[in-house]
Amino acid sequence: MTSTKTARKKSTRSPGRLKRDAAVAEVRRWESAIVDWRTRRGVAVAALEKAQAETGERILEDPARSAKMAAEIRDARDEIGIADKAIEAAQLKLNAARVAVLELEASRLDRSAEMKRTELDAHNKRTVELLDQLEAHECTYVPERQWVRALSDAGRPLPESWSAPRSLELEQAVEQEATRADVLRDVAAGVDPAVRLRELADVSSTVHGLAIEELYPPVVWGPDAVLPAPAFLRAVENAQRLIDDHDAELAVDDTPEIERRQAVIDEIDEKEATGRASWHRITAVDVQRRDARKRWIAARRKWREEAPDRRKSLVDALHKLTGGRDLAGG
Repeated sequence: MTSTKTARKKSTRSPGRLKRDAAVAEVRRWESAIVDWRTRRGVAVAALEKAQAETGERILEDPARSAKMAAEIRDARDEIGIADKAIEAAQLKLNAARVAVLELEASRLDRSAEMKRTELDAHNKRTVELLDQLEAHECTYVPERQWVRALSDAGRPLPESWSAPRSLELEQAVEQEATRADVLRDVAAGVDPAVRLRELADVSSTVHGLAIEELYPPVVWGPDAVLPAPAFLRAVENAQRLIDDHDAELAVDDTPEIERRQAVIDEIDEKEATGRASWHRITAVDVQRRDARKRWIAARRKWREEAPDRRKSLVDALHKLTGGRDLAGG
């Protein structure tokens, strides 16, 4: 019964999706192989270092074991060499598998853009037909999009009822898919798409109605990335740097500085208390110094109170990007 359900579930996936899933599985296979060989290499390096460190004393204790110790060192070096070759070969396989996934996804986006372009053409054709009918019935119609733009250019307020026409949404959908395909081909070719996207961005830093990050498909941006885009790696690095900076600031002992500033506050308070009969003894500068130090102490104490929650939010932001994956290697 279970196998029948599984077969039925698999049959619902398109051939293209099955091919993409197989390509992603190939990426994960070579990523896993590299991890395994790096682990083996680490074990061999540790064994070699141990053998080399102990060789002198062991030979002195038992000169007859020199041949065995030499074999141990030789075996460890051979294991390291084999691991290096295996990692090098697996990395080439991984690079090719990653490019294959991006090419498959880019082709899918090309087809999606073409389908949306066909929908746009049909929509525009129908719009022309309706406008011809309206002209024959009433008068020449000026699309709301045109006169709203004219009002905007003239600095006039826009009507509250205005909404973007359906054709604009379709045009943006076409450009979004086409741009995503271009982004994937850039990453596959080792080119940073950020340059392309910056050139396309408008004054609000959006491209075709989307934030720049939204134009990076999941295969190059996010926890499921098979070949992380340079901009994504920069985002991960920045997220980690914010955590490191937070931890470094938290490690600083504020106590001496708080005590120093509190001493100034106490001194001015005492000066104010003992000089009530002669107010000239406390100046406006004194008040400013005291208030500034009070604000600083309050801010530092509040920062430390909120530090755990702030760190959690920073860690959550990093985890949202990576899903807990280590993206440093391979």
